[in-house]
Amino acid sequence: MRLHVVFLPVVAMLAMAGCQTTKTDAEQAKAQGPTSQSERLIKLADDIDAQGDSDTAIALYQRAAAMPDAKPSAFVKAGEAYMRAGYPAEAARAYQAALAKAPNDGGAMLGLGSAMIETGDLDAGMRALAQAAPLVNTSSAYNRLGVAQTFAGQTAEAQTTFAQAL
Repeated sequence: MRLHVVFLPVVAMLAMAGCQTTKTDAEQAKAQGPTSQSERLIKLADDIDAQGDSDTAIALYQRAAAMPDAKPSAFVKAGEAYMRAGYPAEAARAYQAALAKAPNDGGAMLGLGSAMIETGDLDAGMRALAQAAPLVNTSSAYNRLGVAQTFAGQTAEAQTTFAQAL
């Protein structure tokens, strides 16, 4: 009888321990945070940019992109920061650097198209947006292309593009 009194709580504890769930590998990796120096700089730049200090964020994005382990997304982040700060020529260079590393990066192509339009190169911007829209496949991408086509006087093409955005 005494054995049952001791044995029952031990079995209950083991059963409860077996019911605990563990984090998946993806959740564990996310909880660990950035692993490379470039990723750490991007995380820091994201935090600083969220606080409104775009100049410091741009400098950190540039440093992250200059790292040997930098991914194309580092250049895209730099380009986005340049665009928000009103520097489309610098943004275009950052997007071009991202595309040099990953030629089919839809986000970089979309950003490049927008930056080129901002700098006044409407034709090249529309070509980039036309390539990017199907890669990204979002209504926002098709809307950007449609607006550019409208500005260029291509209203029939713009209507078709806007229909794809829906």
